Amino acid sequence: MGTLARTLVSRADIDMDEIRKVFKEKYEKELGDVICESIPCGDYRDFLVALATRSSTPSNIYNN
Repeated sequence: MGTLARTLVSRADIDMDEIRKVFKEKYEKELGDVICESIPCGDYRDFLVALATRSSTPSNIYNN
């Protein structure tokens, strides 16, 4: 799970949508669900789930 956490943190802004897609194809499970099943409740798990479920597509929040 350590490798997964490092990948999520380093790639969340770049290609999280692709990571989720490949993970689902390989393991036939949602990435966020696997994180919830594998890590006990707490801030660390919540942080990883937040990264895993956010979209890497740029939002319009900065394009004012």
